[in-house]
Amino acid sequence: MAVDAGPGNGHQDAITTTQDPRGAGTHGGRTTLTDVPDGTPRGAAGPQDSAGDSAGDVAGDRPLTPDETGHMDRLRRDLAASGVDVRDARAIGALYDRSWTAWSQSGGAADPRPLVRALGVGLGDVLAARADGAWMLRTTPEGAAPVVLTPAWCVAPLEEVTARWRAGEQGWVERWVDRSVAHLTGTRSRHTTGEPRVPTPARAGDERAPEVAGPPVPGDPTGPAPAGAHERPRTPDELPSPPSTPAQDLALRALAQAVDDVVPAGGPLAPFAMVDDGVDVVVRRFAEPAAARAWVRASGAVRAAIAWQGRLDDDVTTRDGVPPGAARTGRGGRDGNGREAVFVEACDRGRPGFVVAHRYTSVPGVSRIVGTPEVVGACEPLL
Repeated sequence: MAVDAGPGNGHQDAITTTQDPRGAGTHGGRTTLTDVPDGTPRGAAGPQDSAGDSAGDVAGDRPLTPDETGHMDRLRRDLAASGVDVRDARAIGALYDRSWTAWSQSGGAADPRPLVRALGVGLGDVLAARADGAWMLRTTPEGAAPVVLTPAWCVAPLEEVTARWRAGEQGWVERWVDRSVAHLTGTRSRHTTGEPRVPTPARAGDERAPEVAGPPVPGDPTGPAPAGAHERPRTPDELPSPPSTPAQDLALRALAQAVDDVVPAGGPLAPFAMVDDGVDVVVRRFAEPAAARAWVRASGAVRAAIAWQGRLDDDVTTRDGVPPGAARTGRGGRDGNGREAVFVEACDRGRPGFVVAHRYTSVPGVSRIVGTPEVVGACEPLL
């Protein structure tokens, strides 16, 4: 990875990348993508290099090995050599935008992976510092990836930068860091008394603006909600079938987009779906969540997410795989009391789904988020 100084500016302005015909690994001082596992499915082809079996890991989280830490330290040095303030998300975001623009204008001939890795490590360090998190290696059946972990949440910054770079997104870094910190530091109280309540079905034609919260609780699709259903999981890892890190990242990305759609305008949110085929993420909007669900099921994607808006009371259960009523409409009533929410349902192919949500107040023009993202519970697979 080389650093390119802008013409006549007297300081290092953007990181550029160089092609390495010898493939992945560390060659000639350049650190490339396989130096740190990135979550690409083992044996899968694609722009990301597979992590391989690294240390023969089984599923779960573990501290980084000295070699893995050393690789990340080299990426940190590369990022610092650009002259960017590595403690400042805004500065890293500006560097990302300049570098992507330069790379795109060059026709994408250079290999961007060393740069993408350095940016991912830099953003992860910012998250770890702001949220008191720790770098860990998370291994799932899909692969292994470095993540920033707290008791409340898990974020995979290297995968996030990779996905955003591929999609050509710009101007997202600072907002994403703020939202990720909210996820990583978020706490919510559990209710120990009272009957569980379900989301109020939204009424077509009404306006309202939701926010981000979390996945739904397992429910009995045929009988009444169990008495303990109101004690929802606080983190994805507490779900009966914890979702993969890429699925969690896709859900958070969809949740952030949904929040952007309703805050501060107050809604309504047009339901949308995100599908990830392992290479690209495609977003499409629909008139109703049912149409989004049908499109996802026919997509052949490896993971997907659907976003809609509805009502989230203090407790919620799931029926037929989704919070009652929430997946059957894209709009809901507006009362400004913070029960309005945006919901995201996500899953990997062939694995149980999960739902997250974020509450918001739906006062037109001054809508705001309420609290932190919540895990609502488990749901039926989308794929």
